Amino acid sequence: MRFADIPGKQELKTQFINLVNNDKLPHAMLFVGPEGSGKLAMAIALANYLQCQDKQPEGLCGNCSACAKSLKYIHPDIHFAFPCGKIEKKKREDVISADFLKTWRQHLIKTPYLSLQDWKEAMGDASSVPNINVKECKDILRKLGLQTFEDGYKVQIIWQAQFLGKDGNRLLKLIEEPTPDTILIVIAENEGMLLNTIVSRCQIFKVKKFNDAEIKEYLNAQGTAVVPEQTYFLANGDMGKAIKCQNESIAEFSDMVLNWMRAAWQKHPDTILPFSDQLAGLSRDQRNQFLEYTIHFFRQYLIYLYTKDHSKIRLSDKEKDVVLKLVNFIDMDKARQLLILVEKGIFLLNRNISAKIMFTNYTIEIGSILKPTAA
Repeated sequence: MRFADIPGKQELKTQFINLVNNDKLPHAMLFVGPEGSGKLAMAIALANYLQCQDKQPEGLCGNCSACAKSLKYIHPDIHFAFPCGKIEKKKREDVISADFLKTWRQHLIKTPYLSLQDWKEAMGDASSVPNINVKECKDILRKLGLQTFEDGYKVQIIWQAQFLGKDGNRLLKLIEEPTPDTILIVIAENEGMLLNTIVSRCQIFKVKKFNDAEIKEYLNAQGTAVVPEQTYFLANGDMGKAIKCQNESIAEFSDMVLNWMRAAWQKHPDTILPFSDQLAGLSRDQRNQFLEYTIHFFRQYLIYLYTKDHSKIRLSDKEKDVVLKLVNFIDMDKARQLLILVEKGIFLLNRNISAKIMFTNYTIEIGSILKPTAA
């Protein structure tokens, strides 16, 4: 991962390059920003640049022995810590990042824009709550207490650091009195998720979400010649979502939302059950993608109900036609109820509830929500 591999964010990239070259990089940093904003990618690019033996004005050289290792995520002085789930025949309190390092590297090579849910599924533990435990903190202190393997920095990246909990206090002495040439990069969506004792000892760098042009630049670089505008709308600055949109077909989701409302309105088993079977038959990613699309659609639908202005909603012309078909029987209150229901659905599916049962029940519940209010 190079700075050049990350679209946009030029001001932040230049700031990091200057800090490194002027030997003013803080030894403890906190990267905060929305999910999919590239915090992890930026942390990795910075760590790789620190190790580069022939630094260039725009970033690492990519040719030295250090770059050869860091670009494959195998540099011995770049360490990762992240939330871990369960491993069969191993106590939860004994599981640390090293147990999942091979899987972690595979996913970083695939994309550094992974979400927490992506990572939980990669670990094979999609429904549980992972954590960064005491043993992990001790392992971080052990690794950073050793000499560097090569002539450079020791860099520790802690991803999703909110899972440290109170155990994070074990790292305070390291943050206050770091060992020589040690850099700690802590990553979270916002500083309020972390212990104040850690936040107060780190310099905070805010990583903003991507704009539409940056998402297009990245996807084009990955070989996507034509990027549907729905990709930008649904991603809303989250690069991980944008990548998933390219892997899943979202072109027909607006029709599926309309058909879902129709099936619920008709309230007949001959309509409800086949449609519920269709939704349940999607893959896990497709089901989540469809529900996320439905949330996006009804949020934009509410904006339209408030403004009556098509230009203010991030929907395609086809989707705007669907909006006009729904306005006669879904008012603001009903749209809000639908939003709450669907948001809960994503949580339930990620807890491994039966998709067929959930979509059947949801279609019935939506029918009750859409029921005309008595005069």
